[in-house]
Amino acid sequence: MSAGKVGMSRHADAIRGVEEALLATRGDSAQDAPPALVLLFVTHEHGDPDSLMATARATVPDAPILGCVSSGVLSDAGEVEDGPCVVAMAIAGHQGDGGGVRSVHTFHVNVNGKIEYPKHSPATLPHENGVALVFPDGYSAPPRVLVDAVAEALPDTPIVGSLVTGPRGLGLAIRWYADSVTTHGAVGAVLTFDAPPIIGVAHGLAPVGPVYTVTRAQDRVIAEL
Repeated sequence: MSAGKVGMSRHADAIRGVEEALLATRGDSAQDAPPALVLLFVTHEHGDPDSLMATARATVPDAPILGCVSSGVLSDAGEVEDGPCVVAMAIAGHQGDGGGVRSVHTFHVNVNGKIEYPKHSPATLPHENGVALVFPDGYSAPPRVLVDAVAEALPDTPIVGSLVTGPRGLGLAIRWYADSVTTHGAVGAVLTFDAPPIIGVAHGLAPVGPVYTVTRAQDRVIAEL
């Protein structure tokens, strides 16, 4: 696997899409070490999350997997909102020159704000030179409760992530971490490095022109202003 290499597949078949996206993240050498973490994002058009996880695990057997089903996915190859698509990113493990991720610890926050850990994993989260990736939903528990639980366990650690939604707004917000699939609480991972990570914040939209009011819409499609 290559450091931060991204794969995207628009194959209509979910299993093929997951395989193609993950295989595209592989390095050119068969001697490449497995990644420290694989991020996997799939649009709602693809089906059974358990089958997707099983395919991902068979394709990348030696790395933790974290991600979710989403209304849209994007990479440097483009953005897809209305149609089947899979995006995967392989994050390299620790390198001899000090690059890459030193350690990865995945976790789940239940609806009561308690942090749970995969089997055979340490029941603590590292603090030093880390960043926490967190994916809560807005249905099973207030997102603030879930994020606050991570912040309490990881004082002074930056937290980044995204709110996960169901296919039609209110609904099952599917996420996976390690080998598990869940629709409740939050999933996440703590990544540690040799030096403190640098976190950037950017807003994707800027006001342009007059303000309009949406008077008619169908799902996510505006029909009238």
